[in-house]
Amino acid sequence: MKIKHFKAIAAAAAVLLLFTGCAQIRYPEKPAAVIAPEKDKTREPAREAVTNKYKQKKYDLIKKEYYSEYTPDSPRLIEKGDSFSFEVELITAQHYRIGIRALTTDADSSGNGAAVALSTAGETFGAYYTDNFYEYETFFMDYIYLPGGKTELTFTALRGAVKIESVSAENSKAVSGERYKTVPKLCALEPSLSAACVFDYLAACFGDRVLTGQYCTVNTDAEIEAVSDATGRKPAVRCGDLANYSYGYGGADKDENKEIELAEEWSEKGGIVFFTWSWYAPDESGRYYADKNGFSLENAVTETNVSRMGAEELSEAVETGKIPVSCALLIRDVDDMAATLARLAQKDIPVLWQPVPDGGSRLYWWGASGGENYVWLWRLLFERMTYYHGLDNLIWVWSGGGYEYYPGDGYVDIIGEIAYAPSGGVRGSEAVRFGYTEDYGSPAGTATAKKPAAVSESGGPPAVDAFARDNARWLFWSLYRGDYVIDENGAVLEEIKDGLDRFYNHELTVCLDELPDVRRFGITN
Repeated sequence: MKIKHFKAIAAAAAVLLLFTGCAQIRYPEKPAAVIAPEKDKTREPAREAVTNKYKQKKYDLIKKEYYSEYTPDSPRLIEKGDSFSFEVELITAQHYRIGIRALTTDADSSGNGAAVALSTAGETFGAYYTDNFYEYETFFMDYIYLPGGKTELTFTALRGAVKIESVSAENSKAVSGERYKTVPKLCALEPSLSAACVFDYLAACFGDRVLTGQYCTVNTDAEIEAVSDATGRKPAVRCGDLANYSYGYGGADKDENKEIELAEEWSEKGGIVFFTWSWYAPDESGRYYADKNGFSLENAVTETNVSRMGAEELSEAVETGKIPVSCALLIRDVDDMAATLARLAQKDIPVLWQPVPDGGSRLYWWGASGGENYVWLWRLLFERMTYYHGLDNLIWVWSGGGYEYYPGDGYVDIIGEIAYAPSGGVRGSEAVRFGYTEDYGSPAGTATAKKPAAVSESGGPPAVDAFARDNARWLFWSLYRGDYVIDENGAVLEEIKDGLDRFYNHELTVCLDELPDVRRFGITN
């Protein structure tokens, strides 16, 4: 692992004057490289087995051919927050494919069309994303488990507005077991031994057990402590957001030490470290929402390969007009974040690393200008952090949220999905999303080298028994922080307490106390 020293960069950049009225680009000084200590190459035994109080619930599954269509007297218009329900009578308990024939009548603020959630009285399955404003089109949701007999289906508009002309139901099946055939190899050409071991452990879990994950309020472990009080267990994965570590963040709560220290402590306890990066824009806005800042990724994109340029090259490239100033600002921010992550690399701590999440929502500056520009940015991040800064401890988690935002198999280790229920609470297994993840990086249905998939951010605990029922065993499932999990007194919300307890104490899930020494997993003498 090597980190470039940036005294020369700062000096070279100081001579670069930007356009009239603009400040000079200042590159941060970086710490010198530290050689990780030699590892004792003996595999420690797994920790003592824990007796889980919840066993897998059994579901009836009787496969039969079925097709039915419901057509109201006139198309039903539902706007954001509205719902409509109807009752279907099903011949047997099995998985179904539910279709809606819909016309989008109003988009959300980002122009993304409408989103319509499907739920029953006990479970939310996912959402349809409709974007046809000109004619009715049929949209499907697969892998939906429904009991036999009379069942009420509810459709809720999460954003935009849509007219639903008809609803269909036909027999389907659970997600195929082929989904778990992944290649247990990191994208980086020379990952650290400990990063490779962590990924080997994750690959061994995928398709068998689901790791528990929890986001924490910045600079605290408040949510983890609340979860521990409520369930008696702690998550396998501690999740944080390095938003406040962005070069352009100027909030009073900026602390460039505490989150990293907490990650170090978590790793010392045997846990897995996860960080996302909600990147405050490289301009002076101090915002990351697209409609709150003036930074344009589209204007920063260049055909010039800048991923391994040093300070002098970058200065010359801007001076000669080879690259735009905004591109150099991006690199300044990436280099600054690389210095933060280097502190964990220097201590041989692997990081599940999810920068620029949820690009496909177009809510943030990194996704607002479309998939092609987002892919360029993701590849720049990967190349510069991995090969210029030599960060060999990163396991790259992509949660771009759309096929056009997928940067390619050579730049992604884990596929992340972001899942929020219409009204919080307990979700289903998210089998619909899980099935979709099979096709990233290849034409639909032809993928051979699949990536492990995780719910990297969620608004509530899952219906954990549904993981096995739907054959949707995510790699890990992480709950978001704050009022999605805890109340004003710091205690777990009453409405999710039972679901959370089942999630943490189920035979199908893995908590901190069940992890082996993941940084040496699979190593023998």
